[in-house]
Amino acid sequence: MLNLRFIVPLFHAVQIEFYRTASRPGQQPPALGQSVSEILQIATIVHENEPPNSMCRIAWPLFVAGAETTDYVHSAWVLARFRELAGISLNFRRAHALLKAVVKHQRETGEKVDYRRWLIDRPEFEAFII
Repeated sequence: MLNLRFIVPLFHAVQIEFYRTASRPGQQPPALGQSVSEILQIATIVHENEPPNSMCRIAWPLFVAGAETTDYVHSAWVLARFRELAGISLNFRRAHALLKAVVKHQRETGEKVDYRRWLIDRPEFEAFII
């Protein structure tokens, strides 16, 4: 069961990335929302039941879900987790800075952000690995 808590979010993150890449602008497949929901549910379980450093194992799926969700409460929760992770490493600090900017932009404009493009085009964001 413990391994599934870390494998399943990775699967859903890959699905989200696929949908973001393959979908037309403005199109949102129903499965995309389901994948975001699954990641957030598992992340909540991990946060409540595992040691704090366990969130590191699902950081990438959590980042993807945080960038994709349109729900204010969920995005705030994800940003809080990344604020905690930012104290662990430089990569998490960089990821947190990007995610914070992405969420803010999406809230203000309602437009989805291609965060990979922002990493390339915007010098204020540094590349990271999570």
